[in-house]
Amino acid sequence: MVRIEGMRGKDAEFTGMLADARRELRAKTGLDLDFPVTLRFETGTGNEMVVAYALPHESTAVFDYARINAHPLDFRLTLMHEAAHLLLHRNIRPVSLPKWFDEGVAQWVSGGVKDIIHPNDADILRRAVVSGGLISLYRLERNFPADRDGFALAYEESKSMMDFIERKHGSGAIRAIIARLASGAMLHEAVLDSTGVHLYDLERDWAGQLRTQHTWFWWFSDNIEWFLFVFAAMLTAGGFAGVMVKMRNYRDEEEDDSADAEQPPDDGMDMDEGGVR
Repeated sequence: MVRIEGMRGKDAEFTGMLADARRELRAKTGLDLDFPVTLRFETGTGNEMVVAYALPHESTAVFDYARINAHPLDFRLTLMHEAAHLLLHRNIRPVSLPKWFDEGVAQWVSGGVKDIIHPNDADILRRAVVSGGLISLYRLERNFPADRDGFALAYEESKSMMDFIERKHGSGAIRAIIARLASGAMLHEAVLDSTGVHLYDLERDWAGQLRTQHTWFWWFSDNIEWFLFVFAAMLTAGGFAGVMVKMRNYRDEEEDDSADAEQPPDDGMDMDEGGVR
C-alpha cells in the first residue's frame, strides 16, 4: 500500500506513520485512504517556501526531507497534511473542491501544520485584517497568489476559516461538508446543508469576527506605551497622595501634643463657690 522513493531504510517506519494517518483521517473526515500511496523524497521542491506537496493524479506526496529536518515541522503531521490532500482529491471532483477548502482541511486534520515555511506567518493574518487586506475566498478557489506574503496569507485564511467553522458549528460540520462534497455537491450547497448558513454569510461572519478580534488587539498594542505611562502616573499619584496623608496626620499629632503642653496643670484642689484657684 506504500511505496517509498528516494529514501532507504525507512520503509517500516513510514508505513507505520501512514497507517496512523489513515486512521486519523478516517476519524476526522469520514473518508478512507484505501488506495496505494507513494512517498517521494527529493532535494528541493522548486519553491523555497514549500517543504512538501501532493500530486493527486499520481497518488504521490513529495517531501524535501532535508528542509523538513532543518525546521521545526513534525514529519508525521506533514505526512498527514499531504495524505489529506490525496484523500480529498480522490473522493471529490475538482470543480467541487476549492483550493482554500482543500488547504484548510489539510491544515485542520494535521493540527494546523502547513507544508510551507514563511518567517512572518504568525502576524500576516492580523496585519491583513487591520489593513483591510484579506483576500476574498472567491479569489482563492483555483489558485493562491504567487507573491510570498499573498501565498502565506492564503494558507492562514484557509486555516482560519476551518477554525471558525469548527468553533461556530462544531467539527461535525466540517465532516458533513466533506461528505456532501464527496457525494457530488458544490461547496455552497454543502455548506448550506451542513451549517444552515450560506457560504457568503459564513465568510462575512468570519471576516467580521477577525476584525473584532484583531482590531482591538492591534489598537491596544499600538497604544501600549500610553497605557504604561498612565499606569505609572497613577502609581506615582497614589504614592504622592499616601505621603501627603501621612504628613498631614503627622502635623495633626504635633498640634495635639502642643495643645496638651500649653494646658495648665491640675493642682488637685477643689474651688469654693465664688473663689479663685
